[in-house]
Amino acid sequence: MTGSSILDVAIGLVLMYLIVSLFCSVIQEWIARLFSWRAANLHDAILHMLGGTKGEPTDAAKAVLEHPLVKLLPASAPQGEKPSYISANNFALALFYHLVPNPKSLTRIGSMKPIH
Repeated sequence: MTGSSILDVAIGLVLMYLIVSLFCSVIQEWIARLFSWRAANLHDAILHMLGGTKGEPTDAAKAVLEHPLVKLLPASAPQGEKPSYISANNFALALFYHLVPNPKSLTRIGSMKPIH
């Protein structure tokens, strides 16, 4: 094709490697989805981050996992299924609302006026 058999072999090997790696990635994602590994890992990571264990989650971990921003994420999934992804914004807001139950009571730094 290019006139050089070594170059043709190199191009063929690269293309075959890309095709095989794409196929393996698709199979791995399918298996992870089938067994809900992402959801389980996310749940365990949140528990670990907020100081809990699988058997005994902390109050913060329970509050974040039960917050509507997190609990209602898989809108198209069956009821009761755990989310496999939580956006950083949703996680931060859920944790913030647990740590600061009444955000209107916060004041700006350097003033005594509440933030609205």
